Amino acid sequence: MYMTNKFTLSALAFGMLVSSQAFAASNVTLNVRGTITPVACTPTLSGGGAIKYGSISTSDLSETARTTLDKKSLNLTVDCAGATAPFAITAVDNNMDSTLDLNTGGYFGLGKQGTSNIGQYTVYIAGTAQGDGNDVHAMTSINGGTSWNKTSGVNPVMVIHGGKLHAYGNSTANTPTPVSKLVTQLDIEATIAPLNTLDTTNNFNFAGSTTLIVEYL
Repeated sequence: MYMTNKFTLSALAFGMLVSSQAFAASNVTLNVRGTITPVACTPTLSGGGAIKYGSISTSDLSETARTTLDKKSLNLTVDCAGATAPFAITAVDNNMDSTLDLNTGGYFGLGKQGTSNIGQYTVYIAGTAQGDGNDVHAMTSINGGTSWNKTSGVNPVMVIHGGKLHAYGNSTANTPTPVSKLVTQLDIEATIAPLNTLDTTNNFNFAGSTTLIVEYL
């Protein structure tokens, strides 16, 4: 579990205006703020967080095009041990430099074979989840929680790594709803690079790693 404290640094531009009438103030204020919360929310993934594709024959993969593998699913539970708190989920791709589509936050890398990228995968979070036994709907923020974009709650939402916040709120909420236990589903779909970009003379492994972080709001 990761706990994120959010600090705001603000500085006022300063300078000196020289005239016969007045001088600008020669000082600047630095403000540091944060919140300490007693809440401890623990995220867990079903199946130990492991998505297993097993052994895949090269005959099932394309020589010249990308091959998309079957979709896999698991459950994400965030348990705040009876306390109620508003929180969001952020994702970090631990193999970010190995995606097929670089500089795109919606794809997570599956590792390298030498200098070649083996593949990538997407992660989708359910549009509707259970918050303390009630339906809650997905919402996202790209500005640190200053504003939120609500979804319809019908379709899964692509998880974007690199700072985008993913949270849930009730149907009338414009911000995430405080809950003590959230249960939602993640859908994972992997794509393998064309075989003509890889060395297939021997077995090789692909592996992705994503860290999901609970951020208190």
